[in-house]
Amino acid sequence: MLFLNERLTLKLAVLLCFIGLILEALFIRRIIDLADRRILSHIYNTKLRSHSMLSIEQDRNHELDYRDDGYVAGVYYSNWSPYPPRNHFPHDIDFRQISHVFYSFFLVDAKSGRCISSDEYSDTQLDTYKQLEYSSQKLNLGGAKKALPQHNNATGQNKLPLGCLGELFYLKYTNFLPAKGGPSGVNNFKTIMSVGGWSNRAAFKALVADSTKLQVFVESCVENMFKFGFDGIDIDWEFPENDSREPAVFLKLLKLLRTKLTELENAIFGLNTTHQHFELTAAISADPSTLEYLPLAEADSCLDYFNLMAYDFSGSWSEQTAYQSNLYNGRQPLHARDISGTSTNLSVDKTLQILVHQCNVPVKKIVLGMPAYGRGFKKVSYRDEIGTLAINRTFHGIQGTSKGEEGISLYKSLPGKGNKEFFDSDAVSAFCVKSKSSKKSTELTVYDNPMSMLRKAQYVQQNGLAGGFWWESCGEDYTNPERSLTMRFTQELKTIRKANSTIYKQPEVAQYYKSRFGQDFLSSILQT
Repeated sequence: MLFLNERLTLKLAVLLCFIGLILEALFIRRIIDLADRRILSHIYNTKLRSHSMLSIEQDRNHELDYRDDGYVAGVYYSNWSPYPPRNHFPHDIDFRQISHVFYSFFLVDAKSGRCISSDEYSDTQLDTYKQLEYSSQKLNLGGAKKALPQHNNATGQNKLPLGCLGELFYLKYTNFLPAKGGPSGVNNFKTIMSVGGWSNRAAFKALVADSTKLQVFVESCVENMFKFGFDGIDIDWEFPENDSREPAVFLKLLKLLRTKLTELENAIFGLNTTHQHFELTAAISADPSTLEYLPLAEADSCLDYFNLMAYDFSGSWSEQTAYQSNLYNGRQPLHARDISGTSTNLSVDKTLQILVHQCNVPVKKIVLGMPAYGRGFKKVSYRDEIGTLAINRTFHGIQGTSKGEEGISLYKSLPGKGNKEFFDSDAVSAFCVKSKSSKKSTELTVYDNPMSMLRKAQYVQQNGLAGGFWWESCGEDYTNPERSLTMRFTQELKTIRKANSTIYKQPEVAQYYKSRFGQDFLSSILQT
């Protein structure tokens, strides 16, 4: 009997362990997520202030003309930016220089075809308002007596939309920024929902394979855009393949989205044709081999802008060191990633000529993309102290200082201690090498700097481009005006497309939003 009891006890113990493993598998991720969120909530509810909040300062030395026909100056803001080590919030962006914020990323769900959030906590649940108020208090500005931002239609934080999306909407919809001291019109910026990205590239194939999923995606994409207060949609499909289907579906997707956005505008404004409209953009590669087979000329009728991702020309895949965002030709391998085939002499100018003269894309719709980061190379063959000799050299490995991004350094950390910065005025690219290199090798980082911005802004003006954008906002140097990329670029352009406020300030939009969604994400803040 004792032996039988021992066997039963053993079986029961094994069963309990098995049940425990099942429960752990089911709930451990949720438990970890909850723990992480509690830690993050503690961080964000402490007085961890931004180093600067430039949007609420007047800059008499750099006043811009906000006009409806001004240049686009955009930044991509990633929803992982608030997390350590970046600790970069929407209000850290210098909105004095910015007309568009491309919010990254919403995703294509390959199983359902739906457009979904990639991080609901960061997007719509994170408390960013304490950080916003603490940052403005640090600057000793008047009127920051209450613990939370206030406005006529909300009397407490629980009535304000949360998350990075909530804060972005608050900043563009309310008078907070100009009331705190920022220039008039500083809050006239658009937020655009960017969908896709490199890590989500495979999911687009589900839309190609299933027309039902394509329709589901279009409907849910426009639904999310409106529900979360975006002024438009940016499709970042990296990249449609050169086959018999994907280029055609790429065009069909853009046409369906434009049709759906027009239907939404008609439902809101009726026969009124003078209203603002929801914007539609597409992020496109600067690699000619991915452009020449796309129906870009046909897409022109659907799109407001083509966001030209003119960076990542070099990296771990390169055979030799090369610039990653040079304006003009140089002897260097083409950025190809997983695309078969290679080319030579990649540059912004070469790609622009192909886009305009072969792909028939209107130059006035092309927005020049620029990196707010550098790409680094290790053990670069090096035989002289002249910096240019570090380009077009063999290397062994990549290096960078940005946590979680191999081979990447945020621009604000460059050139870095112990490095010497150079500028190639022919190619138009900055780079840095170690000040004390061995006789055989060195470390190299290639990037854009303020001199690059001056030349690229002039290029935009001379060639009639729509403007420029940066990937991504957390890399910008907000502490040193002399090193600021956005400031140097817009200082040369002088006029920015910031004459009109967000479309949500029109009473018809608020009325339609509440009739469609009832009490939802923006309902308490929208004024009818």
